[in-house]
Amino acid sequence: MGTSTAREALIIEAIGEVARLINQVEALAPEMLKTGQALRKSDAQLHQTLAGFEARLAAITERTKTQAVQHLEAQMSASAQQMLGRQCAALIEAAHRVFQDQIGATMREQQVVLNNLRGLLHQLTQERAERWVPWATHASAAALASMLTILVQWLGR
Repeated sequence: MGTSTAREALIIEAIGEVARLINQVEALAPEMLKTGQALRKSDAQLHQTLAGFEARLAAITERTKTQAVQHLEAQMSASAQQMLGRQCAALIEAAHRVFQDQIGATMREQQVVLNNLRGLLHQLTQERAERWVPWATHASAAALASMLTILVQWLGR
């Protein structure tokens, strides 16, 4: 009978331990429920905070994209303006060279022709002026003689 009593004592002791364990679990159950509710509440708050953070992060990302695009646009515009200025300067320089090479040669040729024409016109004008000098002298003498004749006739009356 000794083994059966020892066994029963062990079983009773094990049942007592299980009962104590159940009591401790039952005592922990409200705390575990409170902790679970606090964890769920904390999880909901974390989700709300995370949603707000994601919204702010999305807004910051969009603002950063916009600013990056604006910065790139400004840089591209400045580069385009510089390139346009350089191209305009190159075109102006090329036009000056073409003008000097092509038009300048033509202008020099025309200047020579104009100088030749000016000399010829001066020479012709000079020759014409010299041709009329003797005639002008004769005409002046004739006019003076006619006036003197008229004057003498008028005084002589």
